[in-house]
Amino acid sequence: PARTERAAASGVIRSYCDDNEEGQTLLVTTLTPVAADDVGSESETFGTLLASSLASGDLRQGHRACAVLSFLLANNEITKEKMLRTPIDLTADVAEDAHLLPRVVKSLRRALGDGAKAADTSIGRDAAAVQVSLLRLLYVWMDGCP
Repeated sequence: PARTERAAASGVIRSYCDDNEEGQTLLVTTLTPVAADDVGSESETFGTLLASSLASGDLRQGHRACAVLSFLLANNEITKEKMLRTPIDLTADVAEDAHLLPRVVKSLRRALGDGAKAADTSIGRDAAAVQVSLLRLLYVWMDGCP
């Protein structure tokens, strides 16, 4: 989608989440993947798409996913705690790989490495934007987190 469409979609999600704790909580519940045998046609939800975008390695997708996740967490202790406990990968061998926070930290570590390798290139600038987005997400998440 075009830049203006992405900005408009981001604005809609932000407006929906602003002062809407129930809506934020509802969207956070979509992070839990649906088991393949529990679903007929579609197994991807809003939340699973966000989580996969963050873990995809695509810097621009990760940047946008961080922004949306920040909207889901802003000023809402319930969603902050729920997101800490909600598994995002039902097939993960290691328990910590099943949750979002360790994946955010791994993504930050990867973005820091990518940015250092290509500091003066467009990849380096994209990595810097993702670094800022990941740090902002962590700040929003940890601020007032139970």
